[in-house]
Amino acid sequence: MIEQIKNSDIEAKKVANLPSHPNAPKAMGGGGFTAQALKERHDALALLAIEKLKELISALTAAPGEGSIADEILTAKTDNEGNPYTLSQLFTHIIDGTLAT
Repeated sequence: MIEQIKNSDIEAKKVANLPSHPNAPKAMGGGGFTAQALKERHDALALLAIEKLKELISALTAAPGEGSIADEILTAKTDNEGNPYTLSQLFTHIIDGTLAT
């Protein structure tokens, strides 16, 4: 299952939350960040969004039973016991002809 990006994840990675003088020494009220740490902070939020987008694309393109998001989506069609089919199950039954019988 794909988890949403939490507000706490966003806040922890926002450049706006850095101190006013991020690369000044901590003793002088700065953040003590190195140039490399500042570069990483600037990239962090965009990389988090890219990671979540990749997860979504993987789930959308995965085969049924292999992490497909269609394995999670319930449909209005139910089996004989009243349990709803997932979208993957519905597609499988349509393809193999089970649903037609």
